[in-house]
Amino acid sequence: MINADISAQGDLLAISFATRPSQGSEGGVGWTFVRAAGQLAESTGTHVDLICDGRDEIELRAAMEFESWSNSMTVHPVALPSAALAKFGNARTRLSYLAWMPKARLLANRLVANSRYRASHQFTFATASMPSCLPTKAAMRVWGPLAIPDISTSSELSKCNFRDRIGVKAGQYGSRTFISSVSRLICQNDNTLLVARTRGVPATLEPNVVAEPRVRAVSTDQILTLAGSLIERKRPWLALQMINDAKMKDFRLQIVGDGPLRPEMERYCRLERISSRVEFTGHISHADAVERISISAALVHFAVREGAGWVVGEAAAGGVPSVVLGATGAATVLRLSGDLGVNVAECDSAAPPLDQVREAVLHTVERDNWLPSSRWSAKRLPELVGQWTSSPEPRSGFDERA
Repeated sequence: MINADISAQGDLLAISFATRPSQGSEGGVGWTFVRAAGQLAESTGTHVDLICDGRDEIELRAAMEFESWSNSMTVHPVALPSAALAKFGNARTRLSYLAWMPKARLLANRLVANSRYRASHQFTFATASMPSCLPTKAAMRVWGPLAIPDISTSSELSKCNFRDRIGVKAGQYGSRTFISSVSRLICQNDNTLLVARTRGVPATLEPNVVAEPRVRAVSTDQILTLAGSLIERKRPWLALQMINDAKMKDFRLQIVGDGPLRPEMERYCRLERISSRVEFTGHISHADAVERISISAALVHFAVREGAGWVVGEAAAGGVPSVVLGATGAATVLRLSGDLGVNVAECDSAAPPLDQVREAVLHTVERDNWLPSSRWSAKRLPELVGQWTSSPEPRSGFDERA
């Protein structure tokens, strides 16, 4: 239930770097949380001041015209510096966020100095490896959902290239500093929650996955789906090696997404003569990706690290089980989805657990009574935003919401 005292506590200052109503991924999540804040404001008679990236302003205002809560929110766009705009264009990258952040934080501090807010809440970017834009003098500072960079096992970290290892280590070190001054941290995964606990930061576990439950599609084919960027840390090779196993000869694999590994992966399929059973879709729309997942016997997700496995939540909402690997954010989402699938507990060894993965997939698809999960419906968000931005907890308190 939404806190009835919110109207007496004051308005909300919201910050969202990526807010793109027509997109999936980070921008779509930003819009979903902005929408939830607007719905909360309308129902409690409060107001939201939203600081956003100026590049999102036109699309954001157009989407708000169709929302009943539009009069409960004032948009404050912050332009990207001209040099950064020339370099990054319309891309929402970490470097473009760092270029945008100083002006956004300056505006946040100015708004807080001139208004009474019950809280300031930054929704996106969803990582603690960079500083937030939260105003320094806000009564309550809420950040997230976000993740702290992590590698599922020490051996996986050792196999990463030097640049990735430095990036993960630097991100972990910076995150511990950046989260220390917030009033409440909304954590994407179990690892981030653990780090918050050790730092004494009040924390809530709630991945930023949003997916409405839907009836599972029926497919007569044994289709497995791998969805995401084709980069090393996603371990797409493991899916190809699995589909090439003799026990998997009756299965097909559809690879939804694109990336630098695609040419080499296509060459592998030709050499191993499995091209007829492997389809590369390339970049497709979010709606088409969800449809592809919906006809799958299972989703396979083998990333070394993952803040929150959005695609695992998307699969669960359609009753499609997932097979995930290691203690990543994808495993957290799988657990919170009601264990709709299997988490292969990866041993800390140099050899990939191909046999374990194959057997887990075969076991998962044998079961045909998986039910869609309603855990990730956007309907939960207004109430959660209300809980997070009201009645601050003692510094030692933790809310491990499941």
